[in-house]
Amino acid sequence: ILKMKLFSININGRERFAVMFEWASGTKPDSPFSMNDYEKLGAVIAKIHKASDDFACNYQRQTLGIDYLINNPLKMIEGSCDPKMFSFFKEIADRIKEDINRFEKSGLDMGVVHDDVTFDNLHIDEDGEIIFYDFDSGGVGYRALDLQGWAVFDKETAPKQEAFIKGYRTIREINDNDIFASADLHAANEFWGIGVDLDRRILQKEKDGVNYFMENKKTSFQGFLNYLDKKL
Repeated sequence: ILKMKLFSININGRERFAVMFEWASGTKPDSPFSMNDYEKLGAVIAKIHKASDDFACNYQRQTLGIDYLINNPLKMIEGSCDPKMFSFFKEIADRIKEDINRFEKSGLDMGVVHDDVTFDNLHIDEDGEIIFYDFDSGGVGYRALDLQGWAVFDKETAPKQEAFIKGYRTIREINDNDIFASADLHAANEFWGIGVDLDRRILQKEKDGVNYFMENKKTSFQGFLNYLDKKL
């Protein structure tokens, strides 16, 4: 267990909270990552989910649900780009929300999530143990957010999610419904990321800089659109 210190700092007149953690032992792994690496990653995430199944806390943090991931960022997107560009993102948002609502009717696992599960956010020590850090995006939300949903957008990377799930299921069971939902929830998380970037740095730029950012994000969502169309 890593030691931590919570403190507040003033940034541009706003009080913000920060956490300083003890240095995580080990080193960051180097790519390329094998199927075995993804299998190990899945097992570790399952351990985090299992350990936090009965987690309770008196401190409040917004649930990582549809409002947090999509609706709130969409309002920011609407105010930062032209109507044609906004129409593109709203169409995708509506399709994602429709999917998530359907998955919820079949039951989605909710609980503590890291919400930024990448090999950039962990160290591996001399004994091969994985130590996670960078929990700032985490909270209580859909467990499928941690299931590597990005991988299914391309048939070349899809086996990485399969390996991840294989490792996950050695520790904790997860329904197929959650796995199917992981792609839509990854895309929902991308909306959240757009909102964070707009709020913290992009909207401070000139109009051309904002347009450039949104065009790049539009391109990155094309892979998800292709996936949705194939799924239909």
